[in-house]
Amino acid sequence: MSKYTRIKSYSPKKKTSARPVSTKAKKPLKPITTYPPVARPFVKSGRWFKRLSKPKKALVIATPIVAFLILVPLITYLHFANVISDPDRLMNYNNTGVVM
Repeated sequence: MSKYTRIKSYSPKKKTSARPVSTKAKKPLKPITTYPPVARPFVKSGRWFKRLSKPKKALVIATPIVAFLILVPLITYLHFANVISDPDRLMNYNNTGVVM
């Protein structure tokens, strides 16, 4: 090896030895305890979703969003259809209160 080697552990003059053995007594290990299995209520119910392909996952996620975006305006229109039908009632809808 050359003089400018990058291996720090190598020394041609000094013999390297293994790690010195300590004479200290080691602490005794704790016994291994086993715990009961943790209840995972959403793991089983989510497995079917993991098995779906990417387009099907996108469809499962997008369907409720699209349904919400379609149903909210329809329900709002049906709720206020009686007010919207009459122009006089529509114009007077916010004109409430005491007039002096």
